[in-house]
Amino acid sequence: MKQIMDAMARVTGIAFTPEIGARRPGDPARIVASGELAARDLDWRMRHTLDEMVASAWAARTASLET
Repeated sequence: MKQIMDAMARVTGIAFTPEIGARRPGDPARIVASGELAARDLDWRMRHTLDEMVASAWAARTASLET
């Protein structure tokens, strides 16, 4: 999650400090996002970096606010 928050700050230029709280009921103890198994088993390749994905989402969000 920290990597996503860091990318959000880099891409948007908005400095913020995420609020870190206790896990909620039902939250997993750990989340791992990796394409390694898909790459190995499915010959899949990631086409975009995390920063590119965040930038795309940010551009869509800011465009929706302009209309």
